[in-house]
Formats: sequence, C-alpha cells, structure tokens
Amino acid sequence: MGLSLLAPSPARAPAPWPLAALCLVALACAERATAPAPALSVRAERDLLEANGVDSTRIVASLPRGTQGVVVSFSSSGGMLSSSAAIPDADGTAAVTLSADTEEALLGRPDKPVTVRATVRWDANREDTATTDLSFVTPTSGAPALHLSTDPPAALADGAALVTLTLGARRLPAGTEVALSTSAGALSAERVVVHDDGAGGSTATFTLQAPAAPAEATVTAREPSGVMASAVVRFVADGDAQFDLTGTFAQLSPARIRMSAGTLTPNPQCVVAPAIIRVQLTQEGERVVADWQTCFVTLAPVRSIVGEVTTTAPPAFTSSIPVVHAELALSGVALGAVFDPPPSVVVAGAELAHPEDDALPTSEDDERVRDADGDGKPGVTVINSVGGEQNITFRNRGDTRGLVMSSNRIVGEQVGDLSALPESSVLGVGNGFLPEFQSVPSVFEMVRVDGHDGAPDLDTNGDGTVDCAEIVDAQGFIFTIAAPSTPLDCAGVP
Repeated sequence: MGLSLLAPSPARAPAPWPLAALCLVALACAERATAPAPALSVRAERDLLEANGVDSTRIVASLPRGTQGVVVSFSSSGGMLSSSAAIPDADGTAAVTLSADTEEALLGRPDKPVTVRATVRWDANREDTATTDLSFVTPTSGAPALHLSTDPPAALADGAALVTLTLGARRLPAGTEVALSTSAGALSAERVVVHDDGAGGSTATFTLQAPAAPAEATVTAREPSGVMASAVVRFVADGDAQFDLTGTFAQLSPARIRMSAGTLTPNPQCVVAPAIIRVQLTQEGERVVADWQTCFVTLAPVRSIVGEVTTTAPPAFTSSIPVVHAELALSGVALGAVFDPPPSVVVAGAELAHPEDDALPTSEDDERVRDADGDGKPGVTVINSVGGEQNITFRNRGDTRGLVMSSNRIVGEQVGDLSALPESSVLGVGNGFLPEFQSVPSVFEMVRVDGHDGAPDLDTNGDGTVDCAEIVDAQGFIFTIAAPSTPLDCAGVP
C-alpha cells in the first residue's frame, strides 16, 4: 500500500483519459469548447541565475488589465523572494524579485531546477495559479566549492568496515591537493589529489575504516585556500539501526498502464502516469508508521481515433484522494532493509461496502455515489480537451516494495517494485466504451525533504512544515529515478 497506493494517484490518473477519447464515440460528450485565456500568467525575466546568493531576476505576474481588489501570492522552490505577495498595478502587473541560493544548495550538482508559483484568490471558492521554471547554476567565478558524499552512509562499528567517500569540487584545478581529517575511524590517506571529472569540475575518492566502538564520524576536506566540506558517517553497534526514517519524504510513483480499446490509436496503448506523494514516517526500530498524501496526479495525453486528448485533474480532484495510513515492519535495521507496506485499495467518488470487490457505480442516482471533491456534482470531476467536465468514480489497487538506502532515501528500482491497477466508471452514458486496463510493472522512489541528515529542506515558506505545493514545485531537483522505457505502442513492454 504505502503509496503503492500511490498508485492511487496514477491509477486514477489513467481513469479519466480514455473517458475523454471514448465519450465522443459514445456520442455522450458536449461539443469541444474553446478554452478561455488564462486569467493569470507568470514569467521570470531571466531563466538562469548563478548560485552565488546575489544573482537575481524579476518575477512578473500578469492579470487582465484593470484587475482590482486582489493580491498575487508568490512562492518559490529555491532562492529568496523579496516579498511573498504583491498588488497588481493598473496594467494588471505584479512583480517581486527572486535572489538565487548559494552554491551549497546545489548539493554538489551543476544546477538546480527552480519553480516559482503565483496564486490569485478571486473569492472563497476560486483561485488561479501559474508557474514558471528557471535554474540556479554553478557560479563561473569565485572561491572553490567542495562537496562530500558517502557510500554507504552508515556501517557497523566493527573496526573493519569501509565506507567510500567522494569529494567533488568546482573551480578547483586538477592536481590540487586537499587535506582530510576525521573525528572517528581511520582514513585511507591524509591528503588526496583531485582530478578532472569530465563535467567541468574535479573529484577524488578515499575510504574511511570503521572504529571499533559506535560513533558518528565527521569527515572534513579542506583545500589550500581554506574552503571546507564535511560529511557524517554513522557507525553503529551490531543490531542497532543504521538509519532513521522519521520525518517527511516525497515519493515519485511513475505508474505504467496498458489500455486496450478499438478507439485507441495505437491499440493497445501504454502510458506513464506519474504521481507525487507526501509521506510522513515515524520509525521505532523495525516498526514504521506512515501516512501517504497524494500531492499531484499527472493525466497523460491519450491518442484516440479523434486525435490526442488531454485531461486535467483539478486541485479538488487531488484533494479528494484519501490519505492512506499504514503500519509496517522493516526486514531489519541495517541499510538495505526491505520497506514493504501492505497492498492498498482506494476508492474516490463512491462509498462501497466492500471496496476491493464491489462494482463501481455507473449512474449518478446510485446511492453509493459521493461528491468526494465537494463541487456539488456526483463523484469526482475531471476536465478533458474533448468532452469538458466529466463526473466519474474510480478505484485503485496498488502495491510497493523498496529498499532503505539511507535515512534519506528508499528506492524500489527493480521493475515490479511498484504496481497499480486502476478502474473507473462514468456516471452516465459511455461506460461500454471504456478500455480495459492492465497494470504494467514499474519503479518508485522516496526522498527526505525536511532538511535532516543533509537532505534538501523544502520548507521554503518557513512555516515549519513541508507541504504538497513545496514538494511538487521542487520535483525536478529531488527525484533521480525514472520510469522504465514505455513506448506508446507497448513495443517491448511485458
């Protein structure tokens, strides 16, 4: 379950897609309407900033000319905004300044994707948002920058285990000697010489041998001008936990779905439906308590006999997805322990006596239908480019299985570590044209986002909590895993 269910989100994601394409065939859809011009847009005057803490750009939000009585709120997944809000002028323009992070925020990477979000609340029931993307990049001048990473990040305090450390450097010439020190354990060398890494920087590797007694070893690297970097390696007694999962994580679940129907081109058709989830974990030894909150659902475009169809999940749709609570037992407390939440079943838009097996409602008059997204309409509402609004119900069966790589990362990188099987129903005409759905094995990743143990801290508004919006806006920076190759025509997909 654990957000295997997460698949809930991906699962439901696919549900609406075909509905859009197939409703035309069923003659159950309204005429295609011309989308109105967006009421809010936002742009950055520069899309590349050096991560030096000084470089900046104006962020400009645009509203219809003459807009009055509203405030534009701004947030960013990186850097610092000059203000969190601005009042539009007579031309409908509201602007703030975004200053770049320092190079430390890049975590040793050459760049950091950043998303800036603008929001306008028109009244109690309606708000619009718009985003723009830019990047913070490694500075081209200034003092050298160092970054240390460890593999593994923890080991037994047995006097023999070896941990490999990698030193990455920017603006430090190849051939430079770097001094090393540690507060515990034994280093393989007191100095290392960096060499060209082929990517505009320099690098060196060395090892740290475990001490005979438990300790947190702080390893420090110092280059000749005095710039330093450090990393902590946890050495624990046999039987003690080598990681601590308590905290806030973000999960990427790129569910893969195979759809079959005569109205799809090609048929069958395979798609990837990524979902992003906020996961709150509490660990006590081998026991973990977790809550999964769906933050974002991607409804991928589908090709049908009427062309490409896109579907949008309104914020109320995502919010209607129930939070999943689960308890699980890890396979152990050493790195590499299996993280295997129980399978999950999630239903939205209906209340079923037996959620796993009962048939989904197909009529809005069915007493089991619920207005789950609170929009005054039965079921949950999605919007597609052909049929406009559609009211549906959906169910997802999901499962995940991963390995604990560190206190900051759990990964299911074997194909099949994530599975999701969605099912949906249209509340009205059109169910006979829905495609058959089949789950295709996929992968997933969970990464810490609360700033502990050297992880990124996504609490950009400083309220003490990392929320869904902050996670979604930072997705381009925090996740490293990608779905297996999934050709639209399903070629080679098992």
